[in-house]
Amino acid sequence: MISVNINLIKLILIFIIWPFGSFIYSFLMFHKRESKYIIYFFLIFFGFTFVLGNEKLDSFHYAEYFRDISNLSLLDFKKMLSNFLLSENSLDLAQPILSFLISRFSDNYHLLFGCIASIFGYFYLKSINILYIHYHNSKSQISLLFLLFFVLILNPIFNINGYRFWIATWVFFYGGYVLITTKDKKYLFVCFLSMFFHFSFIFPNFILLVYLFLGNQNFYYYILFIVSFFISDIILQLFPSLISGFGVGIESKAGRYANSDQIEMIGNNANLALEQGKWYLYLPAKLTFYYILISFFFLKFKYRNLPFPKSINDIFSFSLLFLSFVNMVSFIPSMGRFRILFLLFALSFMINLLSAFKIKGNNWLILIGLIPFTLNFITVTRLGLDVINPLMFTLLPLPFIFDDISIYQWLFK
Repeated sequence: MISVNINLIKLILIFIIWPFGSFIYSFLMFHKRESKYIIYFFLIFFGFTFVLGNEKLDSFHYAEYFRDISNLSLLDFKKMLSNFLLSENSLDLAQPILSFLISRFSDNYHLLFGCIASIFGYFYLKSINILYIHYHNSKSQISLLFLLFFVLILNPIFNINGYRFWIATWVFFYGGYVLITTKDKKYLFVCFLSMFFHFSFIFPNFILLVYLFLGNQNFYYYILFIVSFFISDIILQLFPSLISGFGVGIESKAGRYANSDQIEMIGNNANLALEQGKWYLYLPAKLTFYYILISFFFLKFKYRNLPFPKSINDIFSFSLLFLSFVNMVSFIPSMGRFRILFLLFALSFMINLLSAFKIKGNNWLILIGLIPFTLNFITVTRLGLDVINPLMFTLLPLPFIFDDISIYQWLFK
């Protein structure tokens, strides 16, 4: 214990001088407990140095909202919250509450994104650690590729740019995974916490409750999965009545997502991107979804005769049920993002399976997977260029002395 504390103190001292150097060392030594603390500190540091490098990104509007709310009195803020379910603009409690509380200390948006990164980073690292333990048990190449998809591609730290949905994603995944594999009911409240960050997580929580009630009914889930390909039009017609019981604000905002004009506009934008050759807007996500989906079913059926531990069967069963839900609603703008949540659970199933039986090989899956991984890594890096301060890689206190500039602005403007 003493040696661990000494190592942690050494890493903290290095972090105070050169945060990025301590992060790299800790990343390579992730299996050590003290390394996880340093990585967490670095994620928060990234939040504090976050750059508003592109006015088209969500983070720019969050920063404007933060400045506006910093001018509210406590009485004004209470009035705003009193309209919670009556206004389509205030359905997510996290954004106004976090913004107001943080604004009592400063109206500097760096403080806001530092606090956001601390929340995102906590559930992000907790989730990564769960799967890393399983990967470390087998250390197969295919497990490593799946883990890299999980860590770097699907929901990386850069997504604090649009933090509401993406924090909710990690919160729900962490709570759902632990609840499903351990049956510890207190983690149901962690799942419910996701709705605090984004109202749409009402739906994943509903699917989770259905699963907890029905259990592992894979035969029926397979049927539902097949049927889900054919009932999108029915869901579109029923959607307004399905969400009408959740309140005026939720009905109004959800109705905007399922509006036929909105769906048509999104479709036209996708076709335009295709015609203009903007592959990065659609190709990486599609390839990743179908690659992980095919791998998910392939590994399940290839090793179906192995004595799966119940926890692995449970993760597969919930993932299958959730996939059916995703298929039914993915045509609705914004709801398609729940594919990411399915992919997180699918990857957790596969890494667990490969670890439990020390499965290696499947090299063809690795070779094919490198294509969507590389394309996605390019798009993720492009987002990072807009929000990373190049001085973040230097010594302290340089990132806090000079004016904000993103890597993209520094290189190309």
